[in-house]
Amino acid sequence: MPGKPIWYDRINEIHDALERSKAPVLDRAAIERLFGLKRRQAINLMARFKGFLSGRHWLVHRQNVLDELVRIAHEPGYGRQIRARRKLSSYVEEVKARRVEFARPIAAPTENLVVKGEKLPAGVYCPRPGQMVLEYASVDALLAEINALAMAAVNDFAGFSEAVLGEEREP
Repeated sequence: MPGKPIWYDRINEIHDALERSKAPVLDRAAIERLFGLKRRQAINLMARFKGFLSGRHWLVHRQNVLDELVRIAHEPGYGRQIRARRKLSSYVEEVKARRVEFARPIAAPTENLVVKGEKLPAGVYCPRPGQMVLEYASVDALLAEINALAMAAVNDFAGFSEAVLGEEREP
């Protein structure tokens, strides 16, 4: 079953705005503004509300729109749809907040790192092939070391390979 239109959770707001309006009919531009739709969507919605063409302009009786909004609001699935959408929205906001909470900037080396011969950056050494040890004081320092190693490998793969494995490798 397709999801309900985004304006479903604004039905009461739209209804109140139409109640305050004195216009007997609404044109396509008014439907676009009220419902937050684009041109084609507004025309399709106006057809649902028993809209009609007057010359070259789509119009719909304000009362038809009000009646349809009341009918939609009283459908059995309407409340469930609104609750589901609000629950999803709150979950998305929670995930966004947590993402920001856990986001950490990683210090990037300012110089262009190149591994010279068998010399790795300070705090990094390879006791034997296949094993690398990184010394760090904090998680941020560890991430900065990993970042520096990756940049050194990109900038001078042959030198990095020689330093790590003790042998020359093809780039």
